[in-house]
Amino acid sequence: MDSQKFRIYTAENKQMIERLIYPKFTAEITFNSQISDLENIQVDEDVDVVNFMDMATAMREAGEFLLENIKG
Repeated sequence: MDSQKFRIYTAENKQMIERLIYPKFTAEITFNSQISDLENIQVDEDVDVVNFMDMATAMREAGEFLLENIKG
């Protein structure tokens, strides 16, 4: 996984992940939710321009990045 695509950081006592290339987004890392490991996703692109398949791929890659980089 290309580590230059993502960064993990803490903001307001929450662990966050940010995608640094298109489609850019930030999300809260939860790991305890029944719905998703990423919540409160904020897309940093013009939503009318984002290809939904690109976004789906980006979210899958974010999950893979977390599995490789978060020690639980």
